[in-house]
Amino acid sequence: MRLSRIAGLSSAAAIAVSAAVITTAVVAPAASATSVAPAAAVAAVAPAPDWVRSVPSYQYYLSLGDSLGFGYSAANLVAFEQNHNPADFAGYTQILAADLHLTGSTTNLSCPGESTTTMLGIGGHTCPAAASGLGTWPYSGSQLAAATAFLKSRPWWDRGLITLSIGANDVLPIVGGCLTNPSCPALAPVLKTMRNNLSTILGRLRSAAPFATIVVLLPYNPFGHAYPASNIPAVAFDLSIAAVALVHFAAVADAFVPINVRNASTFDCGHLVYFCTSATPTDAYPTDIHPTDAGYAVIANAFEDALQ
Repeated sequence: MRLSRIAGLSSAAAIAVSAAVITTAVVAPAASATSVAPAAAVAAVAPAPDWVRSVPSYQYYLSLGDSLGFGYSAANLVAFEQNHNPADFAGYTQILAADLHLTGSTTNLSCPGESTTTMLGIGGHTCPAAASGLGTWPYSGSQLAAATAFLKSRPWWDRGLITLSIGANDVLPIVGGCLTNPSCPALAPVLKTMRNNLSTILGRLRSAAPFATIVVLLPYNPFGHAYPASNIPAVAFDLSIAAVALVHFAAVADAFVPINVRNASTFDCGHLVYFCTSATPTDAYPTDIHPTDAGYAVIANAFEDALQ
């Protein structure tokens, strides 16, 4: 059953479906890497409810999350170091804002290195890049506190757009054990914490902006071509995000299928993602797991598809 077909379920029913999805993704025996496409398709589309999608325009755009929302890449960092212009960090947020004619109404609080834990400010942790010199963050506490303060400063009935890219930095510390081992035993406890944190984040955003359209990114897997077995835990990760988003009536923007499925053997090495294990002297930034400009455009398209 596609997630889009169950977007109208009651919260209790949605929670039950979410639990079933996550159990299937995390507990089921590992499949072969070639079986990823059908699993990814299950999480591909969860459109916003009709009462949200009927809005012809948005009164604001709030971009939240990690380095993807921020627009980071090694190439953009080089440009920033040369020009000292924060606008050099341009990614899907800027593309989406321009396409939706929201450039002048966009607030970007995204922080490179942000995890669900730091976004909540758990243990006093805040934006990891705040002291890096990459830009100026208009908040000193947690990103979520800044986001809810922004939303509560507006009329509660405002219909805005909120995009969220979060969770990848939760799993990056264990990714080395998942590249060639599709069962990835360390993944389950990490996903449990990530799901709980993400549910808290989305719950607070929804409470602060009851009429906003919230779209959560299902990330691509930068290692999927070089290490095909890593696509299995990557799909489990994306399914976990999709299930939590469903409970909070948030849409999902799928970056996995257009990057890892439709361009499975050609997305890396500077095409859509910089990461490359077979780098040649002409391949720029082969250790960077972030998107190229073309990759950011694909992600922006995924968000736009979720709004259709």
